[in-house]
Amino acid sequence: MLAIWLLFHGEPSARRDVLAGVCLAYSTIKPQMQFLIIPLLVLWALKARRWHFIVSAALSMLALFGVSFLMLPTWLGEWVGQVFSYASYTPVLPPLLNILLEDFIPLGPGAAWVLRVLLVGWLLVEWWRLLRDGDERRLGWALAFTLVMTQLLSPHASIYQYVVFLFALLLVLQRLEAVHRLVMLGMMLALLIGDWSVFFATVDTELFDLLLFPLPLVTLLLLVLSRASTGRAAREQLTHAHQLKT
Repeated sequence: MLAIWLLFHGEPSARRDVLAGVCLAYSTIKPQMQFLIIPLLVLWALKARRWHFIVSAALSMLALFGVSFLMLPTWLGEWVGQVFSYASYTPVLPPLLNILLEDFIPLGPGAAWVLRVLLVGWLLVEWWRLLRDGDERRLGWALAFTLVMTQLLSPHASIYQYVVFLFALLLVLQRLEAVHRLVMLGMMLALLIGDWSVFFATVDTELFDLLLFPLPLVTLLLLVLSRASTGRAAREQLTHAHQLKT
């Protein structure tokens, strides 16, 4: 998140881009939370010709690999082995879509794969629209959308990673605040009460995995609705401007 803040808040500068590249490289320590946001940021930087960011991220990654091999030459093979054996000594949840479409809506693993392909297609279309148009107003939404998709498409579900939804919800809350501050506070209260209600209703039951679904699905819905409302507002402004000219 620090890399995103350095890239998109404040006046662009070589120093900020270099620091953002270093932060992006360090974020790979937790790759399951970054595996979609990193390619989006790299593609956007190539389109925007932010070379300091790209070079800094690449050199930082090379430095991390180099230092790691100097300190422990066998680390890569041991890390790969630990990844494959991780589930043997730690409880690991399957992908979120598999839990949803096999345990709660019993459509089978085939349906989960179909939905996964559709979501990946949707994500790629949004990336393409962002990179094609170069519209900075679309950038914040695309980043928030990618954070949500990261959790939906992650190979393992983990509620401990849901802190990223706070950043995705910031965009929605900012737009609600523009309507009225009470609307924003009402949404925050509804999310808080809703999540805790599901927790208390399912804790110590076989339905506890239901707690995995409200936040990602509600966040995705709110993002879609916020973009739709923004699009309507933009069209109304264009129509109004056209009427004034005529």
